[in-house]
Amino acid sequence: MPPLDFWSYEGKYRKRAVICDDLELTAANKERLKNLAIMWRYASTHKGLTIYFAHQSFFDIPPLLKKLSDVYILWRPRARNELN
Repeated sequence: MPPLDFWSYEGKYRKRAVICDDLELTAANKERLKNLAIMWRYASTHKGLTIYFAHQSFFDIPPLLKKLSDVYILWRPRARNELN
């Protein structure tokens, strides 16, 4: 995850999309989680970012990302414990 100044854009406002696919969050260091939270809280609204986040387990996603997300798309999981 890049820091906040990476998303700065000089000039005219520009809309961008960021795709985060299957990030390792359980063993992530604090700096990576902090940058992810800043991207979700601030950069998505003030820097013109649309964020798509794909992850294999809904339960491993940090609660902050779940709270700040607008749309969830869930497929039927193969594991019975996740289905319950």
